[in-house]
Amino acid sequence: MCGVAGLVNFDRDLGVESVSAVLRMIDAEVHRGPDDWGILLPDFILNDPNLTGLLQSYDRRHIRTYPGAPGRPFAVLGARRLSILDLSVAGRMPMGTADGKVWITYNGEIYNFCELRNELCARGYTFNSGTDTEVILNGYLEWGTDVVTHLRGMFAFGIWDCRTRPALFLAKDRFGIKPLYWIRERGSVIFASEVRSCLASSLVERNCEPRALRGFLTLGSVPTPWTTIRYLYSLPAAHTLSIDDRSYSIPAPRRYWDVPSVSSTRMSLEDSIAKTKALLDDSLRHHLVSDVPLGVFLSGGMDSSIITKLAAKYSASQLTTITASFEDELLSEGKKAAELAANLGTRHINVHLDHRDFTENLDRIVQSMDQPSVDGVNTYFVAKAAYESGLKVVLSGLGGDEIFWGYSHFKRMNYLSILSRPPLRTAAAILGDFANKAGRARLGKLKFLRLDGIIGPYCVLRGLFTPSEVRDLLDCDGPFPLEDLKPQQFTAETFGRLEIELYLQNQLLRDTDVFSMAHSVEVRVPFLDHLLVEHVCSVPGAYKLSRNIQKPLLARSASDGNATASLVSKKGFTLPMHTWLRNTPTVMEVIDKSPLDLRASRKLASEFKAGRSHWSRLWAAFVISASTDQRLLADFASDGQRRKILFLASDLYSSVGGIQAFNRNLARALVEATPSLDLTIISLNDRDTVSDRFVRGRANFIACRGHRFPAAYFGLRAAAETFRMKPDLVIAGHMSFSAIAFFLKLCSGRNWVLVAHGIESWNPKNYQKYLASKAAGVLAVSNYTASRIIAWGVNQRLITRLPNTVDGEVFREIREKRNGPRPVIITTARIDEVYKGISTVIRALAKIKTIYPEVKYRIVGPSRDITPLSKLARTCGVERHVEFVGQLTDSELPLALNSADLFVMPSAGEGFGIVFLEAMACGIPVIAGNKDGSVEALLNGQLGRLVDPNDEGALVTAVLEAIGGGDRHLDSQYVRRRVIDAYGFDRFRNRVSGFLNSLGSWRE
Repeated sequence: MCGVAGLVNFDRDLGVESVSAVLRMIDAEVHRGPDDWGILLPDFILNDPNLTGLLQSYDRRHIRTYPGAPGRPFAVLGARRLSILDLSVAGRMPMGTADGKVWITYNGEIYNFCELRNELCARGYTFNSGTDTEVILNGYLEWGTDVVTHLRGMFAFGIWDCRTRPALFLAKDRFGIKPLYWIRERGSVIFASEVRSCLASSLVERNCEPRALRGFLTLGSVPTPWTTIRYLYSLPAAHTLSIDDRSYSIPAPRRYWDVPSVSSTRMSLEDSIAKTKALLDDSLRHHLVSDVPLGVFLSGGMDSSIITKLAAKYSASQLTTITASFEDELLSEGKKAAELAANLGTRHINVHLDHRDFTENLDRIVQSMDQPSVDGVNTYFVAKAAYESGLKVVLSGLGGDEIFWGYSHFKRMNYLSILSRPPLRTAAAILGDFANKAGRARLGKLKFLRLDGIIGPYCVLRGLFTPSEVRDLLDCDGPFPLEDLKPQQFTAETFGRLEIELYLQNQLLRDTDVFSMAHSVEVRVPFLDHLLVEHVCSVPGAYKLSRNIQKPLLARSASDGNATASLVSKKGFTLPMHTWLRNTPTVMEVIDKSPLDLRASRKLASEFKAGRSHWSRLWAAFVISASTDQRLLADFASDGQRRKILFLASDLYSSVGGIQAFNRNLARALVEATPSLDLTIISLNDRDTVSDRFVRGRANFIACRGHRFPAAYFGLRAAAETFRMKPDLVIAGHMSFSAIAFFLKLCSGRNWVLVAHGIESWNPKNYQKYLASKAAGVLAVSNYTASRIIAWGVNQRLITRLPNTVDGEVFREIREKRNGPRPVIITTARIDEVYKGISTVIRALAKIKTIYPEVKYRIVGPSRDITPLSKLARTCGVERHVEFVGQLTDSELPLALNSADLFVMPSAGEGFGIVFLEAMACGIPVIAGNKDGSVEALLNGQLGRLVDPNDEGALVTAVLEAIGGGDRHLDSQYVRRRVIDAYGFDRFRNRVSGFLNSLGSWRE
């Protein structure tokens, strides 16, 4: 068990700041690995005198190097080690291959490492340690990224592979037992075992992520992949992430395993019991592999009792068992645990907890969380006792209730499944409203059925605060951050799957990790062996439910087919938190200073004191308040002005183009720039839910194209949302929506603004000109568009220039470009639009090929019919030089631009031209027309060559000069810096914020 940290940079040269950042990160994780540490650097940096000064106080034996080179992507990896297997320095990390070209930093335990080691030895691999770390490393050399499918255990690791194209490979175990966080920012990827470690680098901005807060208040834990820090993600369970210089633009985690469904081949109950028993025994034997003594958390319930019995059976030495007890006999299982420990002959430690223990440890409990949670305090105390007794490794019964269906919720599935279907779903939600007002909290949770899909009924069972309560506490509204959990029948199997993916991953396992590692203790969970889980999830649900026996499949498997009374009763590993919180004035004082809405917080405290609210709700408010005080949580306090915006858009995701890109960027800028924003987007031409990671979970997204009459539906939803949300501002994202926006203003008095793009805004209909003059403001994408609008009578004071933007993290120059003598020209555009000038380029190609016979012209973009352009290419004799690529994905486009030598689009009707920004951000020289908004995109020719779109000869000359290196616009780094400075997303967001502020209160 360890702490991992790392920084990989693909854009900048290595500096001392990168090394010092990783050193700070592993210092922040010292509790995860107090036994040893190490750091990996590229060898060339050791010649830097500044680095020598930085490292002079460190033991050089902990510093390792790999063969790097200036100008190439580099990595700095760090590790803290809790020594459990091979306690010698041979297990020090980061650990590398013999040639020093592949390195790993790793956290976890691989329980089948002995079997894998033998298999790899048979394939010719040699080993220099007795660690599982080296097994993963050699396994990666043998199987590549598929090594994760061979691993049995818990793990989170990062591998730096610089054999050919330098690449980072991150991986997480199947259930998310071990944490791993990552962020991609400013050309770097930063990863670590804890959020606080990433923040310790000082390279991650402490911006609050509202989706994390809404998820926490709704479910009691932060839902993966979000964290409380904006754009810092938790790698989901059973996922890997590979990033190199090319895939950096659009990093995409990949799932390698999934929870299986019930098998179509029905196994008999007797065979299921026998196989469960065999797999459980096998899991326990594997989980006992250790070079240090082991213990067991024994609560007295079924799960921990079974783990203890099997561990005692297979352990070669005496076990230590640890139990927490307290005065509340209704909750405490101390006596039962002590009896079992005595029967098994364990060294038993009983930790008696009282209110004083809770108050004395309160600050450290919050500090240990890393991410907000309403659970895990029990683990904090038993892990503390384990550490004080000298243990490094403890087994836990965690996971038994989730995979064997131990919760009482599973027995209510039939009723809830019926209630979750229309029309009963709506009626039940209304009943929940009345029950909530009447103080019937349990029945009031039916309000959650207003949430779409399966998450609604799931929250009836697991929800903490209803959406309206979350809105009041945060003083802002928004969709549930897991809105992509879409419809399927809500059954016991569905609930069990969600328990594993949500409750187990995001709360139980995360809490167990951070609270145990706060005391440098590793917790192992034998019930979450993936071979056992695959079997249990595949058997019929009837085998796991019984009226008289709790968890019958587990009980019978652990008792030779008959469930005994000693395995049936269950109280759960629960603390008397209600009593402790009631008697802790500090909790109320902290909540009173909460960044949460003061009125809602005080109402919550009042309900708790009156006995009408569960303690976990008050604890959630306290955790947020205390975490903010300790700077573990970025301040998110509302400015007291809840903003509401209705954005009417043509489309964001259904097609590609400048308008679509502008709409996506505007939506992102709105949610990032405006505090306490409630944003609803109605899209005329989109079919699906929002697919943008920046906006998903931040805005209510309504797609209209899937309906029979999309235009009518668009108008009706716009009216309905206006009266529902009462927006402070309506944004008409296209000239054609001006009539709808004006009508909404007449009906509701809501202000509206118009977005004017390109050619559709230059010669609108007379009524559209009139309506535009009645808007509170007009956002013009370029000065060219603004001048055309002014020309037809709109007051200049209403117009604000808001040019499109480019994301420099997506569109960037790849260091290792293609090498070859054949010049490649590229255009990305809607091919059918005649004004783009593609035909002019094809005609010019006939002359260009006489100088460069192997020249290639790639045309990228959607088209209804390429026949006219294909015919033109044949006529001009350049057919073999022209390639119609078609529409590319978001991840393919930056690669296509980087594969070219020159971007050319001599358009004559471009409103602005985001494609120019994308090309320049990739370091590609650009040639554009000088008759439209393209001039502004190129800063009046400062960033590229402007030519007359009707002058074919001028275009030929410009292309030949650019290819031949005689053009002055070829300093790619200079052009990239200028385009990001002028049109980068930070500048765009600031412009949006400034425009909104210029509207004052947004209301007349």
